[in-house]
Amino acid sequence: MAGSFLVYLAYPIILLFLPSAGIIKVAATVGAWVLSWVVFSAGIYLTGPEGYDWFKALWTRMTGSHRQKNG
Repeated sequence: MAGSFLVYLAYPIILLFLPSAGIIKVAATVGAWVLSWVVFSAGIYLTGPEGYDWFKALWTRMTGSHRQKNG
């Protein structure tokens, strides 16, 4: 899972140093982003139910989904 965060180091390299057209840079950036989420998701899957529950709790805490809406 930690390896999925390495994509943030790749963004400046892709955008600043890749000698290609803009659309190629955008495609490479999106590809790196998708690969990052695939690796992160695989890590959650491999940790089993405990990892999923931890991530679900973290997501709920980050998005504020645990609060009930008034009205």
